[in-house]
Amino acid sequence: MRVLLHENSADGHRLSYLAYFLPELLSLTPDVTIALPRCDADSPEFDVWLQPFKDRITIDAFDTGNVQFRPRTPIQRSHFLLQAIRRSRAQHVYIPSAYGVSHTHALHPPAIFSRGYETEVGVLRGGFAYPAPPLLSLKHRLALSLLRASRWNVLHFIDVIAYRHLLARGGNLARRARLLPDPVERTPETSKSAARRALGIPEDGRYVASTGTLTARKGIRLLLHAFQHAKLRPTDRLLLTGKCDAEIRALVDGPYAPLLRSGRVILFDRYLEQHELPLTLSAADLVATPYMGHVGVASIVIRAASVGRPIVANDSGWIGSIVSGLGLGTTCAPEPDAFTAHLPRALDLAETHAPSPASRRFAKFHDIPNFSACLAARLRERLERPPATHLRSWDWVLTGENAAPTESPSPH
Repeated sequence: MRVLLHENSADGHRLSYLAYFLPELLSLTPDVTIALPRCDADSPEFDVWLQPFKDRITIDAFDTGNVQFRPRTPIQRSHFLLQAIRRSRAQHVYIPSAYGVSHTHALHPPAIFSRGYETEVGVLRGGFAYPAPPLLSLKHRLALSLLRASRWNVLHFIDVIAYRHLLARGGNLARRARLLPDPVERTPETSKSAARRALGIPEDGRYVASTGTLTARKGIRLLLHAFQHAKLRPTDRLLLTGKCDAEIRALVDGPYAPLLRSGRVILFDRYLEQHELPLTLSAADLVATPYMGHVGVASIVIRAASVGRPIVANDSGWIGSIVSGLGLGTTCAPEPDAFTAHLPRALDLAETHAPSPASRRFAKFHDIPNFSACLAARLRERLERPPATHLRSWDWVLTGENAAPTESPSPH
């Protein structure tokens, strides 16, 4: 069967998703084409993620009219998708990161999509399932209406709250919806002391850690404030690894500079090497995710669970629901006084934290083999192949017993 993977950009995790899926896909069919803008086919990201597969797949590097730019508008993105489908003569089409395409599908004439192929898309944002101000809520309702009117055969949602929201309302969209893991690489077990040595930081004391891009939206301002004012031990430290934005850089150069000079706050203000992010988590006693107004999945929660480290998180949205519901740690309102008071307690609890069976299943649900098995499930049906033996559902996370991937989930 001829399969097309289509992306309009190499930003973020898009090419890593393709690379994670390709081994499973190529085990089912040798006829695989990847379509993406020419500028991305010539990018360093392509070399990192897709070069190892180049001899086994066809690369359709399409021109967008200006080699410097990618398709910008949803209509442009849909146009290039349809052209790629025609060139490849695909029988099965995947758009793993369908942002900017998933909703405009409903605006095309039905005849365009009735030529014998099936389409599967990844819907990475589920804002329609969360409370929002009136104007934003109206936008979300419109987006949801367009998804309902679309003719995608399968829609993969990585946010269990958005997925549950759809299933509770039933209808055609719910029947086409699937829950897709947000894939995270398996991390070799590393002791705290070994991880600290590898990072070149002191091995004694307790560490609260946050990693990735360091912004106020991720709660770094709140975390600095709480660490400065909380009643902590003299050897407790805050480890921040990742590139600071301008606001956080001004804070660590200004009011929080004494904490850096004393060594109480350790900062790696740079883009991390691939191995440094899991080392940061393994070095920590407690991983902090006090994200501000965050909607949807936060992969750092999955990564922390995968190395068995407890989390202190905001008490709302996907993060709050998952952390409290699966025993991944503790939650707190992301407000200065509340978080400052809660931080010492969270660190004390971290000393005796043992990962729950549900947290271990949660991490395994999000591993790359399960991501690939879930994404390939419909293609296996079309090829009359049995389901992958390693496929795990959300019900398995909650109960330890597998069930159909379409069964209604609940993080509690």
